[in-house]
Amino acid sequence: MYRIRMLLLGGLMALLGQPVFGAELPPSFEAVYRVNVAGLPLGEVVISLDYLEGRYVYRKFTQTRGLMSWFRNDTIEEISKGEVDGNRIRSQFYLYEYKKRGKVKRSTVKFPRVGEAVAQRRGKTYVLKTPAATYDRASVELALMRDAGADVLEYSVVEKGKLVDYRFKSLGEKVLDLPAGLFHCQEYEVVRSHSNRSTSMCLASDVANLPVWATHNEKGTTLKMSLVRYQMKTRLARPDTSGDGESTHKSLARVSAGSARNNTSNVGQ
Repeated sequence: MYRIRMLLLGGLMALLGQPVFGAELPPSFEAVYRVNVAGLPLGEVVISLDYLEGRYVYRKFTQTRGLMSWFRNDTIEEISKGEVDGNRIRSQFYLYEYKKRGKVKRSTVKFPRVGEAVAQRRGKTYVLKTPAATYDRASVELALMRDAGADVLEYSVVEKGKLVDYRFKSLGEKVLDLPAGLFHCQEYEVVRSHSNRSTSMCLASDVANLPVWATHNEKGTTLKMSLVRYQMKTRLARPDTSGDGESTHKSLARVSAGSARNNTSNVGQ
């Protein structure tokens, strides 16, 4: 499960000093991914995004699947909540919860005001001074989807009680044939210094830069994540900044691989 986590966040975390807001945040969506190692199913990831009255809720749920689930039923849940102003997002609360063999590891990050973050991890509290554009480990993925297309992207993120910088470099465009359909993508690699880990991911330009594929290599083990099915909600359901509110969780309408390959009408409706 830890390596599944590294695949998702190592691949989809990027961090920004001076943000670029030329593109749009993705519309509400729900997507299911399969994670494999050496061709064998290891886990499943469900990611959802919802907006309501100037606020967003971004949720990720990871669970072991296949043979691995016979031996252990680990789960990871992440929730990021915050404000939306046009194409800018400001995280206000982040929860990370890892359940393993009856034990629970939980950490949180609160952003009480611009320029400050309060992180709680392993019984300790960390108060951090942060740049104005600072993300948690989930909301940064929304920033990456918004900004995809640039050659280099940099972000600031609160991670494990620290302020961390990541840098993403474009590797160019590619076309991927996946269980959820055929996608035209921009591929990015995570640039790390003093690390033998390598991570790359592809964001599909024809589905609002949704991440559709990622690979993570560490210590000779390669994990691959691929999109199985998804539903993009209406673009008219873009963030409404007129007030406060809480988001509700939408159910996933399954999209068959055949219809996704031959008809992209589910995108941006």
